[in-house]
Amino acid sequence: MPYTFIDVGWWMSLSLPFPTAGPAPQYARETSWKLLAGKDPRMLLTKLEDIGKFVARIVADPRTLNRAVIVWEDQKTLGEAHEIGVRASGEEEELR
Repeated sequence: MPYTFIDVGWWMSLSLPFPTAGPAPQYARETSWKLLAGKDPRMLLTKLEDIGKFVARIVADPRTLNRAVIVWEDQKTLGEAHEIGVRASGEEEELR
């Protein structure tokens, strides 16, 4: 049976360690620091709204038959994602 395994990387919308719409709740602040302590591996990120387009192109391409394919749009470390979230939240002083 023919197959194609598709990995789309982590969703960009889930890569921030806390919500950015309004003040971050205390539990999110604490969790974000616990997750980030000394973590520098890069994450492969993809926008959720682009996944369907990528999947359609991959499935239509005969070179992907019986293979595994990974798609991503950007790479960030957990520390970089945290900095983006801090700036976007407007709570830079409180979260540092």
